[in-house]
Amino acid sequence: MQVTRTTYLGYTRAAFLFGEWLKEHGLDSKPMRKISAQDIADFSIHLAQSKFDKPTCESFIMRIRSVFKYALKRGEVVTVPFDRDLIVLPKKGKDHSAALIPSHIMPVLLQDIKEHDPQLFLACMMEFYCGTRPGREIRLIKVRNFDLVNGILTIDADKSKNGKVGRITMSNDFIEMCKGYGIEGADPDLYVFGKNHRLDTRHLSENMLTFRFNKYRTKYQLSTDVKLYSFKHMGASYLVHSKVLDILELKEHLRHSDLSATQHYVKKVLGDKNEAIRTQFPNPLKVHCQA
Repeated sequence: MQVTRTTYLGYTRAAFLFGEWLKEHGLDSKPMRKISAQDIADFSIHLAQSKFDKPTCESFIMRIRSVFKYALKRGEVVTVPFDRDLIVLPKKGKDHSAALIPSHIMPVLLQDIKEHDPQLFLACMMEFYCGTRPGREIRLIKVRNFDLVNGILTIDADKSKNGKVGRITMSNDFIEMCKGYGIEGADPDLYVFGKNHRLDTRHLSENMLTFRFNKYRTKYQLSTDVKLYSFKHMGASYLVHSKVLDILELKEHLRHSDLSATQHYVKKVLGDKNEAIRTQFPNPLKVHCQA
């Protein structure tokens, strides 16, 4: 199989955790074909009692199941030791996804970042305008991915979360920001988010942009639920509120594989809001209500 680097690391991490658990319980010498459904169930209990949330635990179990399914195809096991009725998962905990930035703070915060850290500012705006993710999609992007003439930003398949090439329309404002940063006419092979806060042949370390943003978060006394990722949510919320895009266009812009993911995204931004109730609910001071 060919998977993205992120997915591959997810499989190896799940396998590593399972291997460590087997070792702790004296089962590391047990042949793979003799691992039972009860062993998997006991491991699920271990995960449920750990720091991992429900989606993460579920993901680990499903990835281990995929490893066994692959082993079954190769003839290394005779059955997949997986029984859903035995699996134990923790209850859904707190939503740790990035919170929206308060609207009255947003302009002041961005202006401060723009003046003192232009590279971080461009990263924030790339999230906001293009719906890109602050991990590999931003950190490893190069000058050649920016077509400033036609206004198209390309996310390479090996950098994107879904493993597919993404082509995103850039707004005119964002194009001007890219030009101001020095992307226009630069060497195509330079990393946009390079070392020393500029275009470079070396890219930034994994958590550097987050580390720099968190300093501003502390400065403006924002909740720890506000993250660098919040700018992606803010951009999507602006598009939703202003009705610039319909739900299908928003799905394409955010590069969601499934419409349900976009619908969940919109629900998270707007909540369960009924437009008819908001705009058409009769005012008892202005209408006669019949008993």
